[in-house]
Amino acid sequence: MMRIFVSVVLMTLLIVLGWSLLTSQEVPPADEPEPPAAGDEVSEKIVPGPQDIKEATGIVVFLAWIWLSVLVLTYFLVQKIKEADRLHRLKFFPPKKE
Repeated sequence: MMRIFVSVVLMTLLIVLGWSLLTSQEVPPADEPEPPAAGDEVSEKIVPGPQDIKEATGIVVFLAWIWLSVLVLTYFLVQKIKEADRLHRLKFFPPKKE
């Protein structure tokens, strides 16, 4: 029970930290660039990151689902290992014949 509580607290902490990092970055408004002269190379400035609150929320929800699925699959794996150990202790499977 304590492991589940710790996992939930860690996942919540990761979500809150991710949310604060995504929403704290403000993109300054882009100035109108001058048209390039003939023969000059055109280079665009690409600013990474979400453009609006909908994209930022989508990223946080995606990361939350990923972590939740990792935790659930880990829980199922631990339960499967416990069950296999229990069956082995009970000698449920017959010994191998050589």
